[in-house]
Amino acid sequence: MTAPAPPRAPRRRTGLAARLRAGLAALVLAAGSLTLSAPGAAAVHSTPPALPEADAAQAASQPGPSGTSDAAEAPAVARIAVDSVSPWVEADGALEVTGRIVNGSSDTLSPSVLALSRSSSRLASRTEISDWVDAQPSALLLATSEDETSDGGAPDGDASAEGDEDADTALEVPDLPASLAPGESAEFSFTVPAETLRPAGSPVEAWGALGLVVSLAGTTASAPAAQDGASGAQDEATDSPEENPAGSPSAQPTAVQLSAPAFTVWHPDPGVDPTVLSALLPVTLDAPAADGGPLVEPEVLERAADPSAHGAHAGALDRTLTAANTLDDAALAVDPRLLASVRAALELPAEEPADPAAASGAANGESTGEEAEGGSAEGGSAGENASDPASAGQDPGAEAAGGTSGTEDATAPGEAISPDSSAPPEGTLGPQEEDGTEQEGSEGGNGTEQEGADAEAPDGSTADPEAAAERLPRLAEWYAEFTRLAADREVVPLPWADADMTALRLAAAAAEDSAEPENPDDPASLRAEGLTGLLGRADAERGFTGPLADSVRTDIVWPAAGTVRDEDLAALADRGAGTIVLADDQRPSITTYTSSAHSTMGTDGDPQLRVGGSSAGEDGDDRVLDTLIADSGLSRAAAEQASGAPRAPGQTLAVSAAITAERPFDSRHLLLTLPREGAGSALPELAEQLSAAPWLSSETLTDLGDTEPVARGSLEEPEEAAGGQQAADLLSELGEAHGSGSEAAAVFVEAGSARRDMARSLLSCAATRRTEGIRAQTEGAGAAAEETADCSSRAQGWVSALAGGVRPEPGSSVLLVTGEQAHIPVHVENSTNRTARIRLRVEASTPQLSTEESEPLELGPGESRSVDVPVRGLANADVRAQVRVLGMDGTRMPQSTDLLVRVRADWENTATIAVGSALALVLVFGLVRTIRRGRPTIPKSQLDAAVARAQDD
Repeated sequence: MTAPAPPRAPRRRTGLAARLRAGLAALVLAAGSLTLSAPGAAAVHSTPPALPEADAAQAASQPGPSGTSDAAEAPAVARIAVDSVSPWVEADGALEVTGRIVNGSSDTLSPSVLALSRSSSRLASRTEISDWVDAQPSALLLATSEDETSDGGAPDGDASAEGDEDADTALEVPDLPASLAPGESAEFSFTVPAETLRPAGSPVEAWGALGLVVSLAGTTASAPAAQDGASGAQDEATDSPEENPAGSPSAQPTAVQLSAPAFTVWHPDPGVDPTVLSALLPVTLDAPAADGGPLVEPEVLERAADPSAHGAHAGALDRTLTAANTLDDAALAVDPRLLASVRAALELPAEEPADPAAASGAANGESTGEEAEGGSAEGGSAGENASDPASAGQDPGAEAAGGTSGTEDATAPGEAISPDSSAPPEGTLGPQEEDGTEQEGSEGGNGTEQEGADAEAPDGSTADPEAAAERLPRLAEWYAEFTRLAADREVVPLPWADADMTALRLAAAAAEDSAEPENPDDPASLRAEGLTGLLGRADAERGFTGPLADSVRTDIVWPAAGTVRDEDLAALADRGAGTIVLADDQRPSITTYTSSAHSTMGTDGDPQLRVGGSSAGEDGDDRVLDTLIADSGLSRAAAEQASGAPRAPGQTLAVSAAITAERPFDSRHLLLTLPREGAGSALPELAEQLSAAPWLSSETLTDLGDTEPVARGSLEEPEEAAGGQQAADLLSELGEAHGSGSEAAAVFVEAGSARRDMARSLLSCAATRRTEGIRAQTEGAGAAAEETADCSSRAQGWVSALAGGVRPEPGSSVLLVTGEQAHIPVHVENSTNRTARIRLRVEASTPQLSTEESEPLELGPGESRSVDVPVRGLANADVRAQVRVLGMDGTRMPQSTDLLVRVRADWENTATIAVGSALALVLVFGLVRTIRRGRPTIPKSQLDAAVARAQDD
C-alpha cells in the first residue's frame, strides 16, 4: 500500500506539468521514507571500491537497516552524504544543502528523484530532535530534482509571492546523473529561499530547529563483468531497466530508497533572550609513542601542527588552536603530556608542574605507593616536589607544593615566544623555584636529565632550540601562538595524558581489597601499589608554573563523564578540588526544562546550596563543592559534529535552539564540554557556528561559577558499564607493570625521574577517551580495546626495557673457586640512557659458598664493565647461584643471571699433606734399610796395615 504524499510547504506556483511530476515524486519518496528501514530496502550489500577517507568515515556513521552503522553490518551500500547545511536561516536568507550520492555497492545505481523536505513544524524538544535522526515520519516537501527553476528565482518564471518583495534568492535543485557505476559519486546542491522554508506562526512561535531530510528514489542493476581491467564498471549506462536485454543479470532492477537527516534553525529575529554558553575545550593529542615511551614523537607533533599535512593526527593541533581563537571565552583543558612533548621536541628547558595537592595529601597522610631513592615517598599527591628531587639535588621531602607554585618571571604573559633563541622562550611555561629562578636538572623530553638551556638533546648533542625550530617550523609557530593565547585564558590542567582518574582509583581500591597484606609477593598487592602510584603521578602532573600561573585553575577537576561516586568526591576534595565538572546524567535537572549549569553539593553526594560563601556544613565535616554540570546531549551532538562525520549535520545548533526555545525569555547559563579525544576535522566549523549563532552568547567558567547556584538532584551512582571489567583489567595490567618497574628503578642515580617516566609511559594508555569507549561498549569499543591493549603492550615493553636495562650478562656455566678468599668476575651492562649506581652480589642456594657485596659501581648510559664480586668457599660443592643487582641502599633488584659455581675450598691443604706424607715415607724407608744392614766390617789386611803404621810412629 502506497503511503499518502507528505504535505508541501507553501511556495510559488509552478506549471501543471511540473506540479504533476512533483506530486508523483512525492508519492515515491513518501513510500520510500516509510520502507527505508525495512530489510532489503537498501542497495545490494557487497564490497565497494575504496572510498576517500572522508567518505569512509561518513559511511561508518550512516544508520544501517537494523539501526546499526553500515560500516558494522553492511559496508557496501549506496548512500547519501549530507556535507553541509545552512546552520540557520533568517527571514531574508536561504537554505543551502550540499552533499553527495555515493554508490558504494557493487551494482550500478540509477537515481530517479532527489528531494529535500523539512519537518512539518519546528522541533521544540530534545526528544523530537533525537527522533528525527532515526526516522522522519512527517515532512513537507521543499524541492525535488524535477522542479523547474529560472534565473528569476521562482519556478517557471512566476512572480514572487505577495509580501515577499525582498526575496531575490532563486530556487536551485540538482541535476541527477543517469547512472552511477560502483565506486562513483555525484554531488548535489539545493538552494531554497526563506519564503519556501518559512514555518507558520509568529516569529516567536515559529523560530527554532527544523528537521531536514534528503531522500533519493532510484534503482540498482547488477553490473556486467569488468572489461579492460575496469573493476565493476559498466560499458554503457542505461537510462531505464527496459533497455537491458531480457534474461541479463540486470533484467530485474532493485528499487532503492535512501535518505539522510539534517537540521537547520529558522531564526527570523524573534527577539528571544540568548542562552549563555561556557565551553571547555581540551588541548590534547592522544598519540601513544611507537616505542611505548612517555612522550609524543616530534614528527607526529609537527604533522599535528601542520594544517596541510596528511596522515594520523594531521592538523589536529592547528584545528584546536583555530577553535580556541574562535571561542573567545572558552577555557582550555590542557594535557601536560602534550606540553612536555612539545617542549622536548623543540629542545626547550623542560618544565615540571607543581603538585597542587601535595600539601593536602601529606596532611591527610596519603601515600601514592611510589618511593624515591632511599625509600622516601616519590610522586603522587603525598609530598612530591614539583620537580624531580633527585635531578634538582634536593631531598625528596624537602618541599611540598600546594596549589600552583612558582612566581612569574619578568616576562609579561602575553609576550611572544622567540623560537630562534637558545634562552628559555618568553611567555612560555617554565620550571621555577620560589625565587623565580629556573630549576636545574629538569627532566628532558625523552627522560634524560637536562640542566638549563645547555642540556643535552635526546641524541646526546647540546640542545639547540633554534635548530629544533628550523626542523619543526609548524610546531614552533603553534607553540608560540598557543602560549600567547593561553596566557589570557582560563587553563584547566588535566592529569597526565588525560588519564581516567576515577577508573584508576576504583581499580586501585579493588586491588587493595583482594590483596594479602602479609604476603608481599602477592600479585594483587603489587597491582594495588602500582595503581596507587599511577594515580598519584597522574594527580601530581596537574598544575603549571611560570607565566601562566594566574590562568591555571587547579581547583577545577574534570572526571570522566558519568563515573563519579560519592566516595570520589571526598577524595577529590582532599586533593584540592573545589569545583567538579559533572554530566547532567549524574546530576539531572529537577525542573521540566534545562537548568543552568552551576550548582553545589556536599562531599557525601547530597545536594546542598552554598550559604554565605561557606564551603563547609554546620558540623564542619561535610564540605560543599561547586559543580558545573555539562549538558550531555549538547556535548554529544558537538562531539559527533566535530568528528566531521555526523549522522545529522546541524544537530548541535538544533539542540541549543530547542533549549533556548524552552524558555525564550529566561536566559540560562549552560556548560558545553568539547570532545576529549582531540580535534576532529570539523571542530573549527563547529566553533564558528557556536560563536556566531544569534541565540547564543558566551562567558567564561569564572562567570559561570559566579552565577547563583541552582538546585539539582543528588549524585546518581554510575550504572554498571558493560565493558567495565574489561577496562579494569587493562588498568590492572598497567598497575602491575608500574609496581614491578618502580622497584627496579632504584638502580638509577635519578631514581625518581625513572619512576616518573615509567608512570608517564603507562598513563598514556589510560586516557579517558579510551576507558570511556571500552566501558560503554559502543560500536567502536572493540577497536578502542584493541588499540588500548596494543598501547599497553608497548608501554609495558618500554618500562621493562628501562627496569631491566642494568643487568649482569650471562657468564660461564661453571666457575672454579680456588681458595677461601676469591673473586668471581661478572660483566654488567647499562643499556639505558641514564646513569646507574649499583652493587653486585652472588647469592648461593646452599651455604658452601659465602658471598659479599662488590664495591659501588657507576655505569654511564650505554656503558658496560667487568666487576670482581668477593666470595668465600667454605666446602666442596657444585653450587647454583644468582648474580644479583643491588641498589645503593641494598635493595635487591629483579635483574639477575644464573651461575653454576664449582667450589673446591680445601685442595691446597690436601696437596700439602700429600707431599709431606710422601717425604716422610722416603725418610722412614731409608732409616729402616740402614738399621737392617747393621755396622760395616773392616778387612783384616787394612786393619793390620793400620796397626803397623801406628807402631812405626
